[in-house]
Amino acid sequence: MSTYVGGVYRLLVSGANVHELAEHLAQVETEALGFSDTDPKMLIPIAKKLLKFNVKLECPVARLPNRRLQPTAANAIMSRRG
Repeated sequence: MSTYVGGVYRLLVSGANVHELAEHLAQVETEALGFSDTDPKMLIPIAKKLLKFNVKLECPVARLPNRRLQPTAANAIMSRRG
């Protein structure tokens, strides 16, 4: 199940279109779930619903409050030179 979610998430974050997402869903149904006659065209409505999610990849560091970095020995030496 995590492979399914991870693959869909990666496609959403990367900006995949509805057809790419439907193809991926069909591949999951065939390979992971064992369905035999999956048609990506049938999965386009589901792919459209998934694309409505506001999915963004955020860097956890970007959410930290602005804090001054503690001075290091290298910073102290560099500031004396300048």
